[in-house]
This record gives sequence, structure tokens and C-alpha cells, in this order.
Amino acid sequence: MNNNNVLRVELVGRRNVDKRSYKVLMNASGDSRKLAIVPKDLQTIAKRFAARLQISTRPDYIIGFAPGGIPIAVALAYELNTPLIIAYKCRLDLPDEITWSEPHCLFNTFYFYGAYSGMSVILVDDEVDNGYTLCNAIRELREHKVQILDVGCIVEVLHGSHSMGRTKLLGLNLHLKSLLRLDVDKYKK
Repeated sequence: MNNNNVLRVELVGRRNVDKRSYKVLMNASGDSRKLAIVPKDLQTIAKRFAARLQISTRPDYIIGFAPGGIPIAVALAYELNTPLIIAYKCRLDLPDEITWSEPHCLFNTFYFYGAYSGMSVILVDDEVDNGYTLCNAIRELREHKVQILDVGCIVEVLHGSHSMGRTKLLGLNLHLKSLLRLDVDKYKK
């Protein structure tokens, strides 16, 4: 699967105990040697992603989700000349910790530091499937008075042509922006 030969995507099975039986791999995340990040391609993907987001209000920060969302978040932050903060799955000895869960993963807690009331952000991840991770993040960040300007991903996962993530985000008055929509039901074995 590809998007003008720049964005390359594959669907593979998971061998660990995650609740989801598949993983979307892509060259925007550097998921394998076959899908290594080529800087010029990542730059092109970031330009297309920035155009897709159609940012009308400049955010204070981009927030990228580890691990897969880090490369595209860095490239997008560079493209928009906007500071970037990473939500990690590593707990740090820092103040003002905000946590949320990624229910389908074995290591399912994200940690974010440095939020302040009125802070405006764009949330970025490599893929959005059922939407729980993003929605959990949005609820926690909003609880701390963080303004979510936009949410985006490179690949939006569909199940039978339906986007569960998009539906959940609409319930939070946000519209998911994605570069590619992938119906995993067409590719599962």
C-alpha cells in the first residue's frame, strides 16, 4: 500500500499479548528496515500532513505520542516551526504529571509533563484505530485546561469502512485529520 510512493504502509500481525492482533507499520515511523525513515520522504509527508491539518491558529506546542508518533511529530514541528513535547510511556521524576491509558497495549500508560492552563496544542500520532488513546488524552488534557486545537494521524484505521476513532473524536467535538485511511478488514487473514 502506498500514497504516491512517499508514504508506505503495511499491516502485520502482533506476536505479543496486546489486545489488538495487528499493527500498522509505516515509513513515517521507521517501523522496520523495509520501512526505514528516509528524511526527504518524511519531510514530504510532514508538508502534506501540515496542509491536511489546515492550521488557522498557531498552537503553543505539538504533542507527539511515543513511540510511533515521535518521528512525524518532530517533522511536523519542524515544518510548522512549533515547539514539540512528547507524551512518553516512561514515568519521570518531573512535576505536573498527567497520565492517560492506551488500552490495547501491554505498556498502556502515557505520561505528559508541563501542561498549563490555556496551553494550546495539536495532538499527533502515527495511527488512530479505535480512538481510545487520543480520547483519553484529550479528556485528561482538557481536565487540566489545555486547549486542543486539532488532532491528526498519518493512518486512520477503518473497520469495514467505518472509523471508530473518528466517531469517538466527533463526540469530543474534534475532527480527525489523516493522510491515509486503511480498512484493516480487507487485509486481515
